[in-house]
Amino acid sequence: MRASKAEERVLIFAPTGNDARAMASLLEQRGFATHVCQSGAECCDRMAEEAGALLLTEEALSLNVSGFLEVLKTQPPWSEVPLIILTSGGESRLARLLDLAASAAGGVTLLERPMSAVTLWRSVEVALQSRRRQYQVRDLLEEQTRKQRELEVAQEGLRRAKEFDDAVMNNMGEGLYTVDGHGLVTSVNPAAERLFGWTFEELRGRKMHEATHYKHRDGSPFPAEECAGLQVLREGKTLSEFEDVFIRKDGTFFDVVYSSSPMRENGSITGLVVVFRDVTERKRVERALMESEARYRTLVSQVRDYAIFRADRAGFARTWNEGVKRVLGFDEEEFIGLDTAPAIFTPEDISAGVPERELQTAVMHGTSNDDRWMRRKDGTRFYASGTTTALKDEMGRVIGFSKVLRDDTEKRHAEEKLERTVAERTADLREANEQLEAFVYSIAHDLRAPLRSMGGFSQLLMDDHTDRLDAIGQQLLKRIQASAEFMDKLLVDLIAYGRAGRAALELGRVDVHKAWDSALLQCAIQIEQSKASIETVQPLPAVRAHEMTLGQILANLLNNALKFVAPGVQPRVTFRAEEQGTFVRFWIEDNGIGIPKDQQERVFRVFERLHGSRYSGTGIGLSIVRKGAERMGGVVGLESAPGKGTRFWIELPKAT
Repeated sequence: MRASKAEERVLIFAPTGNDARAMASLLEQRGFATHVCQSGAECCDRMAEEAGALLLTEEALSLNVSGFLEVLKTQPPWSEVPLIILTSGGESRLARLLDLAASAAGGVTLLERPMSAVTLWRSVEVALQSRRRQYQVRDLLEEQTRKQRELEVAQEGLRRAKEFDDAVMNNMGEGLYTVDGHGLVTSVNPAAERLFGWTFEELRGRKMHEATHYKHRDGSPFPAEECAGLQVLREGKTLSEFEDVFIRKDGTFFDVVYSSSPMRENGSITGLVVVFRDVTERKRVERALMESEARYRTLVSQVRDYAIFRADRAGFARTWNEGVKRVLGFDEEEFIGLDTAPAIFTPEDISAGVPERELQTAVMHGTSNDDRWMRRKDGTRFYASGTTTALKDEMGRVIGFSKVLRDDTEKRHAEEKLERTVAERTADLREANEQLEAFVYSIAHDLRAPLRSMGGFSQLLMDDHTDRLDAIGQQLLKRIQASAEFMDKLLVDLIAYGRAGRAALELGRVDVHKAWDSALLQCAIQIEQSKASIETVQPLPAVRAHEMTLGQILANLLNNALKFVAPGVQPRVTFRAEEQGTFVRFWIEDNGIGIPKDQQERVFRVFERLHGSRYSGTGIGLSIVRKGAERMGGVVGLESAPGKGTRFWIELPKAT
């Protein structure tokens, strides 16, 4: 049996009896591909897909005649599915079959029962042969349609190609013209018309060489035989980026760069395509650059105190001046072409990649300024002050570097001597300050004993002999007591200030909550008396500090916040922290009287009291704050304005 194909398949529909299976069996014995449909709808669906022939019984027609007619009417123009109808005879049935045949407009074969297998085989074979011829017509039609589409696509491609060529030719910035095999003009684009001053109509059919290329700049004739562009006509070799001069219609010259390519047809050269651009401005700039270069070389060669040279992108020297000889020790012939990095940088800088970083910085930022020790030709070292500049072309591409070096060894030695002198004097001053702080600490400590005696005796007078003193005497005695108390507090603050500067601090991880609780405890009485509102904002990150010193600093800042408020105002204090990289900044913010900007630095000095007798204090508390913060590797500052409160901050290293 041959392989079954949809387009040669015989569809069989016989809804009664065993006719369908019997006919299918007979046909398959003969090698025909068959499919028995179970319903009229299935038969119509199979026909719509593809079928070689349709074999029906008259009973099948009575079930779905309208469906069959609809499918047959919707066939493509080339298709007429052959119909084989098995009938038992009868006029009424015959009329109906004729209607079907007329509607189908295809071949209809009527087979009357009973019939032989040979009759069935021959009828199906004839029907399939008819169907194969239909498929041949279909294939021819499809091939014709495909070729027509290909032709249309090709024509559209040619149309677009011509439009593109016209657009390129008419809109390109470069001039373009074509000549035939005799050098006669066949086309000119608008850019060429503009550059030459000729129109295409004026040039059409003329020899281009005689119109635009007939003489040299000095006025001497330029024979066509010597024209490099026309040699392409004779030799067939493309000419690319050739520099020359063309002549305008008014007789003036302009510099050009042009390319000339042969046009060929059947292997023979039939003409030329010439594309050119006006480079007059570029030539002018090049001449100006050459003149500038000459002036530069003259100027640089006369400079002796500065080594000035240029290097290519790889760092090899390309120029030299007298300064290179004086500063670096190289003659011109041995310096040109020298790899400058290993010749003038120290071995340790080369190992550290300093030359490469210097060039990278120059490329990124335009210049690289650097002062460092460098080497002369003989290996001796000198301290160089230098600048490396990246040289770029008009497209911004790096084409090399220029370097200027000066020998600043003497200046460097002088600076080092000055730095040593300053360091020595700073050390002497630091030692003197430390001695002074120690002296103040000692004096303050020693003065407390007589002050305590003064306070004690005055208190005895007040307790035991008040009745012997009149009102004035009692008032004077109270003043003595108050002065003694103030003096004692002042000495206590001086001792604390001295201890802040002299005590050995062992820094470590500090829980700021504990330091703040210590400050709150130290100021508890003042908080209660002033009915102050204290807000602590979490979190409070741990820092690297000294817990007792930090607690004292926070207590002093809290004391200031509680003290310096306007009369009748309830103090409000906020303590918070913010992380800043590897540091933590703590803020103590209040609603106090504020500090004028021009006096904010004064508050950290010893004995500075901005408000005199209006507010109690010794003027040392904030000095202790600054000293303690600095001893812990931190800084302190403030933000304030009169009447708007003060925000003190202390910044300390974050705990690791």
